[in-house]
Amino acid sequence: MTRVDERIREEMRELERPAGLGGVLERVAQRKRRRRVVRRIQGAALAVAVVGGSVAGGLGLTRLFAPEHGTTPGAHPSPSAPGPNPTSAGGSPQEEQMLCDQTQISADVDGDGALDQVDVYSPSPISSCDAPEVGQRYVLHVSGGKYADHVGPDVNFYGVDQWLPECQQPHTCRLFAAPDVNGDGQAEIAVQIEKGASSFFFDLYELEGLDTAAGVHLVRIDVAQPGDPDSGLSAGPSRFAWGGDADRLEAVECRGEGPDRILVASNAVPSAGHPGRYDVREVQLSFHDGTLRVEAAADYPNLEPDRNPPFETPPTLCGSPLVQASN
Repeated sequence: MTRVDERIREEMRELERPAGLGGVLERVAQRKRRRRVVRRIQGAALAVAVVGGSVAGGLGLTRLFAPEHGTTPGAHPSPSAPGPNPTSAGGSPQEEQMLCDQTQISADVDGDGALDQVDVYSPSPISSCDAPEVGQRYVLHVSGGKYADHVGPDVNFYGVDQWLPECQQPHTCRLFAAPDVNGDGQAEIAVQIEKGASSFFFDLYELEGLDTAAGVHLVRIDVAQPGDPDSGLSAGPSRFAWGGDADRLEAVECRGEGPDRILVASNAVPSAGHPGRYDVREVQLSFHDGTLRVEAAADYPNLEPDRNPPFETPPTLCGSPLVQASN
């Protein structure tokens, strides 16, 4: 018998023996347990991978879309300051929809070196200027920093309104000029309150309350007692005249610079018994601590008209251009 035949017979005898099922089943059970453990490990690994990928992806998106370190959206103030706000002048935006009889000037009224917008207007309760209230009541408004060329702590941004109950003559109240009366770099506001056939009358206002608990507000400047009754300049709220005719001429100007600047009001009336000649009275006022004070007054009788105030009204008020009506 060849070795090949002998090997075949031995393998056939092995096949005829009964199989040990217990060992086989045990091995199958062990394989199943190993497969469950492998599945758990693979599931945990997959969960870790998903979570890790989400965190990594989130961090990546944060780096991609979040602002750079040290910046916060909306942290920088807008350089634009609000314009006239009828709400703060009384009434809601629906009630005060139009600004009528409006005049405007730019001037540095708070002394920060930036130009502010100054307006006088008559608010209308409807969407046109045809309301009967128009021209009967007026508001003085200042938009601080409106024309500033930069944004910074040295620029004052605010909006403030002041009713003008002194405007009693209909359709007359308007800005007149923004003079720096005392040369301190902070302009005052001249508002025309009334007018005659050839004369105009204005009051002076100033901005107060910066960096105070009371806040920014506008006040009418007073003339201290006793004023100058001989020239018609009474103590109390300032009221200056401008222009006139052959029976009475009025003018206001500034002289000097810086802290030495004074406000000069003069008038001329015809000299009795001297046709063509005038008696002139001149009043010099200083402006400090919110009050105008008469420092000197002088009379110059029997003068011939010349090219000086009050015979000629100046083209500006203390260097400020005169405001032209916008409508």
